[in-house]
Parts: sequence; C-alpha cells; structure tokens
Amino acid sequence: YIFGYNDTQMGAEGSLLRSEVSVMVHRLVKQNGMLGNFRYDSANPSFADIQGEWFQSGIEFMHHKGAFNVEEGGNVQPYIAVTRGEAFKIVALGLGFTTDTTLSNAEYANLLYELEYIQGDENGDLNVDGMITRAEFCTMYNRIIGREYALLVDNNGNNITADTYGFKDLEEGKWYYEVMLRATSAYDDDGYVDIAKRGIRNDLDDYTN
Repeated sequence: YIFGYNDTQMGAEGSLLRSEVSVMVHRLVKQNGMLGNFRYDSANPSFADIQGEWFQSGIEFMHHKGAFNVEEGGNVQPYIAVTRGEAFKIVALGLGFTTDTTLSNAEYANLLYELEYIQGDENGDLNVDGMITRAEFCTMYNRIIGREYALLVDNNGNNITADTYGFKDLEEGKWYYEVMLRATSAYDDDGYVDIAKRGIRNDLDDYTN
C-alpha cells in the first residue's frame, strides 16, 4: 500500500503527505471491494490541483468521505504534510470507523486509540497536532490491517529484504525496517509475499503514465 519516493528511496522518516495518506486508504478499500457508491469523473476533478495526478482517485475518495474542509474547485493542497490528527481523521473516515465528519482531530484520535490501533507517548499524549512520518503511519496501518506480524518471506522460502525492492535508505536494525517492508509488500492468500502483485498499484490508483 506504500511505495518509495523512487525505486531506491523509501523515505521512511519523511513527512506524510495529504495525497499519500489518502491514496493508501483508497488502495486498501478498493482492494477489498468496499468502495460502495463512490464514483468520480477524472476529467472533471473536485479540486483544481489534482487532475491527472497519480493520487487523484485517493483524494476524490476521501473527498467523498468528507475528509477535507475545502470547497470544490479550490485547492486541496495534496503535497502538504499532514499532522497526526489529520492522518487519524482520514483513516477513521476512509475505513468506516465513523461517518461523522464533524469530530475534532482529537476525537478521531481517541476513536482509534480505543480500538488499540494507536498508542500515546510516555505521558499518554496522542500528539494530534504533531507531524507524522511515513514510518509512524505504516506502524499504525499495519496494525489496522493485520500486517503487524506478517511474514517477510515468499512462497519459495526467500527472505524479503530492502534489497528485494532495491531500497538503499532502509537500514537493517532501524526500528521501522520490517514495518516498511511489510507495508510495501503484497501478499498472497496464504500470507506469503507475492512480488508480482506489488505491480498493480497503478490499477488501484486508476493511474496511467
């Protein structure tokens, strides 16, 4: 559900963008056939700054879910870095944990906390106004979708490492090393990594380049 900045850079410690979190939610919902009545017209985007972009379907889906306080025709600013609170809001609405679009970011955070998908710091603070990294988001998302302890081996017994995907900035021993490998891997029905399935991302995003 996540890919690198390019073929060699995962950017685990980079900021999470509004477009990225929207796309990751949309990909999961689409894969599971849970888009419901969501439809969008790619030629007539809801916002002025998304047409033809790889993230257009993700932004449109989260707009459909009521995640953005932006008037149609305006700029949704897809490249802006999001706070933890906004990320929690997008996840809560996008995955159907609530349909209430009027909650505060703190309330969306509390909802996910009560479901044990997020944890507070040593003081119990959920830090909704703080920024969130790609690795921090993937830690939460893996927990939500049941990948927290997923295998990192393919059905031929080969171990999945950063070299499998060519990432040069994923260092073994970093706390997020296996988190990001699980996040960027595709899995077969038996729980093994399926390298070939990872290539369907453009189909999930309705994107052609």
